[in-house]
Amino acid sequence: MIQYLQQVKELKTSFDHFQIIQIPREENIKADCLSKIASALEDCRTRHITIQYLPEARTLLAVQPIATGVDWRTPIIRWIEGGHLPDNRWETARLKVRVTRFLIQAGALYKISYTHPLLRCLFTEEGVHVLQEIHSGCCGAHAGTWTLANKNLRAGYFWPTMKQDSKHLVSKCERCQKHSSLIHQPAEPLTTMLSPCPFT
Repeated sequence: MIQYLQQVKELKTSFDHFQIIQIPREENIKADCLSKIASALEDCRTRHITIQYLPEARTLLAVQPIATGVDWRTPIIRWIEGGHLPDNRWETARLKVRVTRFLIQAGALYKISYTHPLLRCLFTEEGVHVLQEIHSGCCGAHAGTWTLANKNLRAGYFWPTMKQDSKHLVSKCERCQKHSSLIHQPAEPLTTMLSPCPFT
């Protein structure tokens, strides 16, 4: 109880108003019944509960890169927000055609797709992290290259080098290399036979 009291005193300083109210037993019947049921069961007396103490906290921190500088999205965002065009006239013409497939919503760039909902545009490092989560995350199935790229599209993400990045990720995955399909093709090219029946 002393530890709880110390925690309450520490947390009390972060509130503007603090009040402790005692709940009468008549109003707290459900919680009281639960505690009585647990103590009334005979099976609970013989059951052993193992308490495991962890030597240190089990938390995993992942540092996410923040996009700074110029990436593939920068010219598109600059054109949509302010109408800034590149100096080269061929790049300008290409950008004007390309920009029609993008829009900015709530400060993020999205690609308009005909077969999928709006696809959020990511920079390459962020996209590789998303691919790793889809490929070998908690629900990852270690899918192949094209399946991985299509799953990424269905998840709602886009960046231009998505297919190349998924191919690179699958080729570097150790599990995918161990359990890949076996190639039953001969190592040398097939040779044609001149006679269909050699023993005639």
